[in-house]
Amino acid sequence: MTKLTIKSVEEKARRILQDTVEEYRWSSEEMRDALQEGIYALNAIRPETRYINGVLCDGVNLPESDTAEISIKSRYEEALVHYVVYKCYLTDSTDTANAQLAEMHFGKFNMKAQM
Repeated sequence: MTKLTIKSVEEKARRILQDTVEEYRWSSEEMRDALQEGIYALNAIRPETRYINGVLCDGVNLPESDTAEISIKSRYEEALVHYVVYKCYLTDSTDTANAQLAEMHFGKFNMKAQM
């Protein structure tokens, strides 16, 4: 089983966004902020994701290191990747195609979060 890390989510999101050149369209900080938002959204949809080592927390915060494991089961990684992609496309929502892509990825986030 792979570790759920900030880096793993960012890499998968960049592949979907086709943002793989050296001069990234979306910064790592933007993606990190989107991931944190996605975790809070996931915590609201799936309250059991707020448990860390059997202790109920207000919400799961990201670790400092991009390679440290996030305290959420890796089965939610795909949902979180879609949330990050949703937030990235949302920044370009004045472009009709990107607005539609944003909504599609938000729907995928919700679907994967419910599983």
